[in-house]
Amino acid sequence: MNRFLRDAIELLRIRSYPEYGNEEVVSFFEKLFQERGIFFETQKVFHSEENISKRQFNLKGCIGDSLVDRSTRKGLLFLSHLDTYEPVLPKQWTEIEAPLKGEIKNNHLVGLGASSGKLDFLCKLYAAQKFREQKLKIPLYLVGVCGRELRDLGAQYLVESLAVNPQWVVVGAPTQLELVHRQKSMIRFEMKVDFHSVVKDSRGYNRQVRVTSFGKSGAHSFSNQGENAIEQLFSFLEKAENSGFEFQLKEMKTPYYDRQIPDRADAELYLTSHQFEDFKRFFREFDSLPEMKGKFELEFGGLGDLGIQFIPEQVKEFTFEFRKYLSNLQKQLEREKISGFDPDFSTLSFQSADTDAYQVKFGFHLHSFSKDGPQVDKKKVIDFFESLKKSHPNLNIQINVPSISPQIDENPEDDLYQIASESLEAIGLVPTVSSLSYTTEAGFFAEKGFSTLVFGPGEAKGNLYAPDEKVTLHELQKAVHFYQELIEGICL
Repeated sequence: MNRFLRDAIELLRIRSYPEYGNEEVVSFFEKLFQERGIFFETQKVFHSEENISKRQFNLKGCIGDSLVDRSTRKGLLFLSHLDTYEPVLPKQWTEIEAPLKGEIKNNHLVGLGASSGKLDFLCKLYAAQKFREQKLKIPLYLVGVCGRELRDLGAQYLVESLAVNPQWVVVGAPTQLELVHRQKSMIRFEMKVDFHSVVKDSRGYNRQVRVTSFGKSGAHSFSNQGENAIEQLFSFLEKAENSGFEFQLKEMKTPYYDRQIPDRADAELYLTSHQFEDFKRFFREFDSLPEMKGKFELEFGGLGDLGIQFIPEQVKEFTFEFRKYLSNLQKQLEREKISGFDPDFSTLSFQSADTDAYQVKFGFHLHSFSKDGPQVDKKKVIDFFESLKKSHPNLNIQINVPSISPQIDENPEDDLYQIASESLEAIGLVPTVSSLSYTTEAGFFAEKGFSTLVFGPGEAKGNLYAPDEKVTLHELQKAVHFYQELIEGICL
């Protein structure tokens, strides 16, 4: 275990943000595969994402026959993702010096990626090394994928390429060592409002104010987790407007978030000179409230004699109303219960609010589960916003769905779950079959008909994507032993 912990701490200290590519974390695991004499190869993943490194790789290890027959499903696939999100607010991490300074604290490993995927893949590798000299009746594949934070880019590429064609798939996720047979889908929606900017000169709104809202990250598939910086920003701007301040909105900006609650949002607005000092006092009073302390930063400037383009007033009003539309839709969704999930209803998450000279663009995600598949819930949301378009005939509103991460709905009586249950019993744990609101890569395999299970150490709710992410040493040790038992039960 001491060697495992040394490797785990080193792994947590590797920067594996997808924006910069994942070569470093792949090289780390290549070295471990090589030391253990396990065959491995990399698969370059091609993509067209903007501002993202092209150096994205899936890593595939194999024990047993590595020749893939595309016509016959054979073997056991252990899959985990290797990338992590990039924390916008490292100062919120208090248990360790920084997110990439992984440490052992109170029988936990604390650090960025502790419960998401990297350590789960390390558990699988340590379990697999026991079998490197044995003759397996079916092959064992160990695959670490890239692009988890890029709409599951690596997993989708792997499935479509048929670089592996297993009979059974075990996807890593923080399930607290429970066997997950159902997960919600995640449907990504994008709404655009086109317009022609309004040009004003500096004699009117000529005092610049940059507002930054700081939230608290967490997994956005759970309700009442974290603090959404976009919603917080809109709430502040509405409060300012309701307090009598007149302002023009120039732009909004949010970092890219796929699965975490947005913890930063920015807006640039302009006030008239005669309200500028009053606005400063308003903000000082607002910022002094105990519940608001440290959640906003303001930067003041002036426009001078130059003109500037503002978002039209009608579009600005719709922008502020959009949060309320999502809230109303959420209330409708909560009326339809989904047994076995936490929360037991579909959830919406407000993910982005961005502008350019001619467009406001909102991103939001729906986490849902339906026996009839995600298309049913997708239609509900589109129908809701189609009716919204009719009430705003003067606005050019477009809604589309860039991508869907599928749900899974596996039969817990299937062989994979029976063998997994026996494996848990063999290491002294009582098998628990459960459902997960968090969406994993498993859906891409399940929709292709692969027998799929989600399993891993760590807890998602209140921990995944949150500051001071952690996992217990006990769960990591049990995960290694479980994977060993599962390999014995399937591959030997």
